[in-house]
Order: sequence, then C-alpha cells, then structure tokens
Amino acid sequence: MTLYEACLTRSSVRSYTRAHLSESERSGIVSLLRESEPGPFGNKPRFELISLSELEQSSLKKLGTYGMIQGAQAYIGAVITPGSYAFEDFGYCFEKIFLQLTQNGFGTCWLGGTFTRSAFGDKLALKEKEIVPCITPVGFAHQTPTLRETIVRFAIGSKKRILPEKLFFNDSIATPYQLTESDTFFKPLNAVRVAPSASNKQPWRILREGQKPIFHFYFAENKAYNSMLRDIKIQNIDMGISLYHFAAVAMELGQSGRITVEQNPPPLADLHYIATWRASS
Repeated sequence: MTLYEACLTRSSVRSYTRAHLSESERSGIVSLLRESEPGPFGNKPRFELISLSELEQSSLKKLGTYGMIQGAQAYIGAVITPGSYAFEDFGYCFEKIFLQLTQNGFGTCWLGGTFTRSAFGDKLALKEKEIVPCITPVGFAHQTPTLRETIVRFAIGSKKRILPEKLFFNDSIATPYQLTESDTFFKPLNAVRVAPSASNKQPWRILREGQKPIFHFYFAENKAYNSMLRDIKIQNIDMGISLYHFAAVAMELGQSGRITVEQNPPPLADLHYIATWRASS
C-alpha cells in the first residue's frame, strides 16, 4: 500500500478483535514510535505504547474509552510540551504514525475528547508541562462494525467532505482551484481533502500562488470549538495533519519540498495563516 492509498483508505476503527499484539508486532510498533522525529516547526512529541492487561480491561471506565472503543488491547499515548506550533507538530508527527500503522494493517482512531487524560497521564509518566492531547487504540479491526460504531460514524458525518472548490484556491479566495486528476498536485491536495479532522470540520484552506509550486495553508478556526478542551487546540492538530498529508504524498510522488513560515503571506479575509509548502529548487 502506498502512502497515498493509506490516506484514502484509513478510517476510524472503534471496534477491535480482542486479539493481543504479538511480541514482534509490539516490537515493530515500539520501534516506529521511537523513530519519530521532530515536526517541521521543531517540536518533538513523545509516543508510548500502552498494553492493557486483563485486569485493566475491567477498569476501562477509568480511562474514559469504555463504550466508545470496544475490544482494543493496546493504545498509543501521545505527549507534547505546549509552545509555538506545538499542536501543529503534534498532528503532523502523529498522523505519520497513523498512516504507517495503516500500511502495516493496523486499525486506529483519533481520540481527542473521549478519554480521561489524568488516567492516561499516569500511565505515560508525564514530565513537567507535558500534556496528552490525543491517543489512539491500535489493533485489528473487527470485521463487522457494532451498532454504536455505525451511529457514531453517522453522527460526525465521517464520510462527508467539503467540496474541493471551497477548500482550495488559486491566487485569491475568489478563484477556486480547479482540481483535476491531470494536475501535478492532484494527489497531495486530494490527500488533504480526505484527511481526518475533529468532528470532520476540515479547518484547512490552501492558496496556490498562480502556477508556482507554492501552497499557503490557512486556518478556518472555529474558536468556540477549538477552545472546548481548554489548553489543547484540537483544530491546530488538524492543521498539522493536513500539512503532513500534503508534504508526504508530494514527497512520495517525487515532488520534494519544505515547510516554511512566510513573513508576508498573501492575506485571506477571516483566515489565519499557518505555513507554506514550497517545492525544492
């Protein structure tokens, strides 16, 4: 499975078989987590694999995932120290792990507001100032989704997507980007279009500079929603996810580039500039 195919096929898995990870599977995931590098803005999240014993299975209510996630025998806890662009880096780095797990046949599910942070924090031995913005179960998807999972998918509209012409623009927000499969950047942009986001709100907007291989990322923030978890900016995490989808798929296609923060990006009304992807010269 290519990375682009992983972007298209990954979905939130809430029902898992009760199969425990084998030693080789555990070892492979732990190695993957330890190899994680800092994000494009210099922040480095910390990731830990948490296996649940039979005793802990009976105490899942304390972890806050009981009922929302069923059958998972392991979780990945993700930790970051707040700072400039910390949540964007968190989303960028964690989504890289999500897609690598998808390529290796594992099911995952972004959890940002439906778990008990203090309980997971205890298991992660948090250091000073560290927080746990999100976690994911990791395991093998149950072949038949439960009724609860079907209801949750319907409630958040997980299959619905904003039309490309409302997400991508050329030179100005008045000019929708004509996204066609013949476009050199169709796959990176389409990978952004299908990227996961909290409550499927898709807060990213992208402006291309004419025909140049330069793409500016903007943030259509829902401030009330983004403040629901107090110090955790869940939609900034979404922006990091979108940046990873674009940059990684472009790289896979041989279109190397770098993510920068421009001093004078084109202004877009009511949108907050985040960063720019520029093709390498």
